[in-house]
Amino acid sequence: MGETAKKICLVSLKSESNLVKSTAGRTNPELDLKLGLSNTYSAGNDQPQKNLIVNATSTTPASSINLSTNQTYERETSKIDLKLAKQKEDSKRLKRMMSNRVSSEKYRKKKMLGFCMQQQISNIRYQIQKTMNVHQSLLIEQHQVKLQIAAFQKDRIIKEVEIEKNIAEGNRLRKLRMNQLKGIEDAKRESDCGLRAINEQLDLNL
Repeated sequence: MGETAKKICLVSLKSESNLVKSTAGRTNPELDLKLGLSNTYSAGNDQPQKNLIVNATSTTPASSINLSTNQTYERETSKIDLKLAKQKEDSKRLKRMMSNRVSSEKYRKKKMLGFCMQQQISNIRYQIQKTMNVHQSLLIEQHQVKLQIAAFQKDRIIKEVEIEKNIAEGNRLRKLRMNQLKGIEDAKRESDCGLRAINEQLDLNL
């Protein structure tokens, strides 16, 4: 009876170790572990059947071959599961890398677009400021031209007044000169008449 219990314990320990190894690469290791524990528990309850299994495995070489085949299958299965999990993780990592690359490219394009927009805004502001400066210069020049026109108009009015004064003065001087000439002619005529009268008087005296 003690040997049978020892064999049952060894079988249960082997099955648990195989379950632990196989759960390393499985997709749902908790479920497999529960199934393995339940099988172990059922093995403890069904001692007569386990005794038959232990006796069969201890006496029959085919049973050991089947156990080795099962262990090999479980190892291969765990390797495949591990490989699939690794491929799945690699695909996730690749997707994450591609997503990060796309996000980085979008951010770079957005940043470049923002920089270009800032450059365009700066150029437009410079053109606006330059146009405003030119407009201010033109306003100052226009004001100066208006002042010059006002000065020219004032000078023209002054010159027109002076011209009118000069014309009036010239007319006055011309009239005065004509009066003077007329007076001289009258005086000369009178003097000629006086000399003639004197000469006639002298002729009468002789």
